[in-house]
Amino acid sequence: MDYVWAFIAAVVISFIGSLLGFFIGFYIFLLAPAAGVAVAEVVRLIVRKRRSTKLFKLVRIAVVVGALPLFLIGLLNAIVTLGEGTFTLYSVLPFAYQMLYIILAAPSAYYRLSGRRRP
Repeated sequence: MDYVWAFIAAVVISFIGSLLGFFIGFYIFLLAPAAGVAVAEVVRLIVRKRRSTKLFKLVRIAVVVGALPLFLIGLLNAIVTLGEGTFTLYSVLPFAYQMLYIILAAPSAYYRLSGRRRP
């Protein structure tokens, strides 16, 4: 049951973090690692500090799944603006920020939860 609750909590918190990142834009550099840490700490609280390699990987996947809806919306927006000929840098930035959120938050949650140290 730990896996189910950890997955649900990680998806919800990741979605909320990506939604905040959608609104704050450039400051996603600061928000994404903090959101990953928040996911890891909430999951650690839910599973009462039990550890498992499968749990770490599941949480990493859940962070990506939680951020995926806004990522796909940004991708669709970029494709539509490219097809219409109204493509600008500002139409791609929300997509880039969501991609950056995924790239920064998922490893942050994984490493915080697993307790691994980089060599």
